[in-house]
Amino acid sequence: HQSIETLSLDNLRLSDIDLEPLSQILKTNTLLKELDLSNNTLSQNDISNLFQVLRFNKTLKELNLESNSSKVYTGQNSIC
Repeated sequence: HQSIETLSLDNLRLSDIDLEPLSQILKTNTLLKELDLSNNTLSQNDISNLFQVLRFNKTLKELNLESNSSKVYTGQNSIC
């Protein structure tokens, strides 16, 4: 049984419609520890919605939102 602890979705031009399925998965995630969403087209609203979902996630420790269109959240953020 293999598990994914790190997921890189950088530079895929992801937007809010792409985050919906991912958000549902993150609500119940018990394995993923690092998520890279850098270099996408996520807006401030997209990122805010993602943080709302992550309130329920106790496993994710690192989230990279560097270089998204919002320019509000940049760099790597610790979720601890």
